[in-house]
Amino acid sequence: IKFGWNNVKDAANIRSMPNLTARLPLQWTVLVGDQIQSLQNPNSATITRSTERGILTNMGNQIQVWKRILDTLGVAVPVTTETATVFGWKPNLNAKIIASQCAVVIALPPLTPRCLYDQILLVWLEDFGLWHVGLCVSSVVAALPRLIRNNITIPISCVVDLGWSATHIVAVYNTKVIRSRRLPLGGRHLINWWKYIITYRQWNLMDQEFVLRHVLESTCFVSLDFEGDMELARRIPAGRRPYDREYVLPDYDTTTVGTVQIPVAVQKELERQKQGNGQVE
Repeated sequence: IKFGWNNVKDAANIRSMPNLTARLPLQWTVLVGDQIQSLQNPNSATITRSTERGILTNMGNQIQVWKRILDTLGVAVPVTTETATVFGWKPNLNAKIIASQCAVVIALPPLTPRCLYDQILLVWLEDFGLWHVGLCVSSVVAALPRLIRNNITIPISCVVDLGWSATHIVAVYNTKVIRSRRLPLGGRHLINWWKYIITYRQWNLMDQEFVLRHVLESTCFVSLDFEGDMELARRIPAGRRPYDREYVLPDYDTTTVGTVQIPVAVQKELERQKQGNGQVE
């Protein structure tokens, strides 16, 4: 889940955290959002996600993640409501902003049921006590920068949003959704397929979802020449293609996060190209 203050001049203020909670084995402690990153091995915890196939299904879990976001941003929410009593919220002494002085814009995926809109508004207005809440479709927001390009208005755009559990293909015309389609295919299916392939060939990673997700986010790319890249894959051995990367697994002793490195053969080829460009100049 991405969040941040509305500051067009500073895009670096946009941050993200996992939209989930985790419970440690044989403990009552619940870690929310970015708190799971403090674990040495996140795969040892019991994970509860707020969404399923791209749609919000666990409102109680989502409320805890939203509360963690507000605490991170320094926003003080009321602690006298019934929801605050149930979750045991305590006053945020480090908060510098009152929730009643803030407005929030929430981008939701296409085809979200209307009943969820009403529940989200109720949570943010009543439980969090914000001054104003706006809801929008994430695909329309993604299409806004494309409306004006090189001083030419482009009213029609197609947004393909590849998510964790589903993919949305949305046609947008003048900030309005004219047609949308939802495919039950996302990054989770690719990771599950990787589990079987990697475990069958080399290492047992069936229970290392966080590792494989980091591999997906740090090494995958969108090919602008699919046929050409596939031809390179057939002609050139692995480890020598320009897009090849090596991922070093964490050992959970000295490192908890894997790293990406360029193969030695690719490094030599890049250095050779740099030297050749320098001689031409």
